[in-house]
Amino acid sequence: MNLSAPIKITRNYDEFTDEFLSQDIDANAFTHLDHLGVAFEILRRFDFLMAVQIYSESLDAIASKAGASDKFNLTVTLACMSIISERMQPGEEFETFVNTNHDLLEVNFLKDYYTDARLNSTKAKGMFLMPDKQGSDKQGPDS
Repeated sequence: MNLSAPIKITRNYDEFTDEFLSQDIDANAFTHLDHLGVAFEILRRFDFLMAVQIYSESLDAIASKAGASDKFNLTVTLACMSIISERMQPGEEFETFVNTNHDLLEVNFLKDYYTDARLNSTKAKGMFLMPDKQGSDKQGPDS
């Protein structure tokens, strides 16, 4: 992915998030960018804990409907939503967010925080595990 060029967002994540919440999306066509866009939109709509619960329940249901009931990973979901929430700016649009947080566009951006063994463990799927690596140099606005 060429991260030096600005990313143009063509999907309306406000509408797509409504489809996600009604679990009316094709799981096989749900991209990493879609994960970020929906998480961003849900975090705009709800307080953090409610957003995590709503996102997690919908994502798990969509994965289960697609025959991948073992795919949901609570650690990945909570870690990603925490990083997105920390970096969001008041009134910011998703396109601006993406263009100032290129590192999140890498599917495996959590490798800066977790070893593969920990992040992909059975335990990580069912409960939140703290990172076992130092973490990224990228910081939120209040760091």
